[in-house]
Order: sequence, then structure tokens, then C-alpha cells
Amino acid sequence: MFSIFPVSKAQHGCIDCLALMICAEVQALESSQDVAVESSVLTYTIQQLTSDKMSENAACPLPFRLCMANVLISACQKVSSLGKHSLARRILPALLQSVKVMAESELSIKALKKGSEKERIAAAKLMASLMSSEEEIIESISTGLAEAKSVLAKIVATDSSPELQQLCRKLLLCITSPLEEAFSALAKNRL
Repeated sequence: MFSIFPVSKAQHGCIDCLALMICAEVQALESSQDVAVESSVLTYTIQQLTSDKMSENAACPLPFRLCMANVLISACQKVSSLGKHSLARRILPALLQSVKVMAESELSIKALKKGSEKERIAAAKLMASLMSSEEEIIESISTGLAEAKSVLAKIVATDSSPELQQLCRKLLLCITSPLEEAFSALAKNRL
């Protein structure tokens, strides 16, 4: 039997590797227009995140979709300042189109309810990223915030993971408190 930590490190390594590949694609796009966009790692990542199915017969597994979301988050953090606009130009249209589908399928909320501890932490971080996004994305997920509020409150009150409780407490504060108070609390103790 092996420890979960090497698996977790391997997952983070894969996420970072894909993110760096996306950064390299963005850099290549900035310097040349000859890069094939259809078969790119970025296109694949977006398709896997936004697709309801991985194939004709199999539903896309929730942990895999969360990993794809983390790849995009990591790429956004790693890309150079010059590449941020290009990356946003490629990511946002696809994500904005599918955010309604993601909100309806309640990707983050499902993972918060049923996932392993690592999946629930990843889902909470994804929810935080969505909540700190552009206004269009926040409007798209606003219908699911009532359910998110009750799920977050239950986790804060009953979950055994202190890290998950703290993260959910901060998210709950963002949902329930006036903006100035929430931003002040987040600034003091960042997610």
C-alpha cells in the first residue's frame, strides 16, 4: 500500500506541467501566428472542463474536471504579464459559454458534498476563483449561491478538516457579508 501524498504530488505535478505547456503555447502565439490552435493543450483542457461528456458513453468524472479547472487557474498564475491578455482572450469565451452549464450541474457544490477531502478543498478553491471572477461569471453562478451557502455552512459546522472549515468559513463570509467587510476579512487572511 502506498501513501496518498505521492499521488497528490503527482497530481500537482501534472497540473503544473499542463499549465506550463499552456504558458508555452501562449508565448508561441504571441510571437507567431503559425501555432495550430485546434490541437493545443489549452483547447483540450477547456474542452475537458466544459464538456458534459468525455466520450459518447461515459460522463466526465468530477475529479478530472476539477483538475482541468486547476490547470487553467495555475496557467493564469504562471503566464507572463504579456501573455495574460492572450490567455484571457482564449479562455474567457469558452468559459463564459459553459459557466451556465457548470452552474447548473453544480460542479463545485457536488464536489463539496460528496468528494474526498482533497476534492472538497479543490472544489472550495474553484468556488473562490469563480466568486472572484469577472462580473459575467458571478452573475452566471449567482443562482447556485443559495445552495452553496447551506453546503458551506454545514461544512463549517460539522466537517473534520480544519483547512476545509477555514476555507468554507471565508467563502461563507463572502456570500453573506457586505462586500467591504468580506474584502477586509479576505485581505487579512488570504484564501
